[in-house]
Amino acid sequence: MALVALRGLFDTSGREELVQTISDLLSEDISHYAFDLSEVKTINSQYLRFFIKIVAWVRGKSGRIVFFELSQRFKTAFEVIGLGSEYISIVDANNLEKVWVLLI
Repeated sequence: MALVALRGLFDTSGREELVQTISDLLSEDISHYAFDLSEVKTINSQYLRFFIKIVAWVRGKSGRIVFFELSQRFKTAFEVIGLGSEYISIVDANNLEKVWVLLI
């Protein structure tokens, strides 16, 4: 299981570096991922599309993804683009013990 903590402004800057880093992580023999988005201030549509690709990749590995500490705005955006399937759970930090249960 990989815990990925992201932080900052997810606009057009730094996208290639982040995509490469996450792509390298996805190529490892890991099928379960937890993304902490508590320190993400803003996110644009390119990054949302990238999360969709991550979900497709992990789904292909029969894995699971948990996103936690999303602002209400991010929760809404994720739901609108369809990131609410049985492969994904969105939880609050108060329920982090559920993250480990979801990923097992």
